[in-house]
Parts: sequence; structure tokens; C-alpha cells
Amino acid sequence: PKYGTHHSKFMILGHSTGLRVAVITSNTVGGDIYGAVNAVWAQDFPRKTAESVEAARGTSSPFEDDLFQYLQKTGWKGMDAFGA
Repeated sequence: PKYGTHHSKFMILGHSTGLRVAVITSNTVGGDIYGAVNAVWAQDFPRKTAESVEAARGTSSPFEDDLFQYLQKTGWKGMDAFGA
């Protein structure tokens, strides 16, 4: 179909101190990029260590829970964002 197909439009960018999640509204086609109103939401999240995960157990945000579940459901295998 021309319209109505689900497709994710977000990026997870790893850097030395954590992750940046960016969610975009435009498709990567000229008509959307140059001829439509678009938005970007981005937020940085600090890198978690084993100690910080244990200390924060049970205090994840709804966004973190939803993103984790979404990535699991889509079969994302993950990658080492920090080169370790």
C-alpha cells in the first residue's frame, strides 16, 4: 500500500558517556524532508554500569521499558555501541 505501513523512525547513537535516542517524524524522501513540517525529539541517557543498574533496580522509566520491549519484539540483536 502507498500509505499505512508501519516503519520506525528513530536512531540510537552510542557515545562514551551513554546513548542518544532521536525520534524523527519525516521519511527520508525529498517531499517529506523539504516540503513538510517535521520534528525531532532527542534525549541523552547516561551509560549504565553494573553498579548503577543494581542500584536503580525497579526504577526504569516507562520510555526505557517501552523501548526495550519494542527492540525485543522487532528481533533487534543489539550491538556494542561502545566498542568494548
